[in-house]
Amino acid sequence: MTNAQQANVARQEAAKAKVAAAQERSTEAMARMDRAAWDAAQAEMRAAEAEWQDAVRESVETRW
Repeated sequence: MTNAQQANVARQEAAKAKVAAAQERSTEAMARMDRAAWDAAQAEMRAAEAEWQDAVRESVETRW
């Protein structure tokens, strides 16, 4: 695996961790019925998911 591939895998893993953390914050906010915190967590989750998708797309593009 090249350094670029390793960096991309690390980027994907970091983004997945961000998604998981945002999901947890979202669940906690929902349990507290805190709409503002839930909205913020949802926005973080969407951004992290987009970051993960970009890393996956980049990985696929560099393979072909």
